[in-house]
Amino acid sequence: MSADLPAPPRVSLLAVHASVTVHVEAVAPPDAADAALRARIDAVWDAEKAARGDRLFDGPVFHLARATPERLTLWPRSYRHYLASRRDPALAAALALRFVGVTGLVTCEGHMVLGRRADYLAADPGLWEPAPSGGLHRPDPAGVLLEELREELGLEPEMVEAPQAFALATDAATGIVDVCFRVPARVSLAALLERQRTHGTDEYAEVRGVPLAALPAFVAEHAGRTIESLPAMLRAAGLLVG
Repeated sequence: MSADLPAPPRVSLLAVHASVTVHVEAVAPPDAADAALRARIDAVWDAEKAARGDRLFDGPVFHLARATPERLTLWPRSYRHYLASRRDPALAAALALRFVGVTGLVTCEGHMVLGRRADYLAADPGLWEPAPSGGLHRPDPAGVLLEELREELGLEPEMVEAPQAFALATDAATGIVDVCFRVPARVSLAALLERQRTHGTDEYAEVRGVPLAALPAFVAEHAGRTIESLPAMLRAAGLLVG
């Protein structure tokens, strides 16, 4: 009798160059020529819109078609495609969307910045993740990361070192592919947290600086309450061993 094989990891990593480039191909989504599929996607969107109102809006996102350490090839999609994929497994299979996001691992005075997502958010409410984080809405991952940094943490570009891409983290269950960046801060931790409090948005219910040495304990203590890819991101950045 053969032994059971271990399940494949849910999160996979691809090391990328700091200067990784992006190429966009104009490939239409599956619902462009399928009215029935489009109606099912719209029904999910209408239900979410009725529940969340003006906090929910559609916009451009990208599907990762192909990736090498040097280049990402993207296809344009919309946020309603992503939300339909998260809400309905059948739609996820039909759309086969690998939604591209950006995530910054911001370090400051021997700490890393983590945020707990607000409960009102449509995706992953209440979960801890590196802050900032957001969807890629134009084909410029580093530029979008700086926008998220300003919006979510209230930090201007001159308050951090230039972001350096280092990995793609793919969550097979959600279809999310994060372009991960190292982002050393140029301000103190106290100043960073104050900027978030006074200039950041309410997308995070809580933001804290976790000592780098305490990251393994934080991950263990909050098991099931972080985004699935957090440990893999930390390992790829050399911040978590094991």
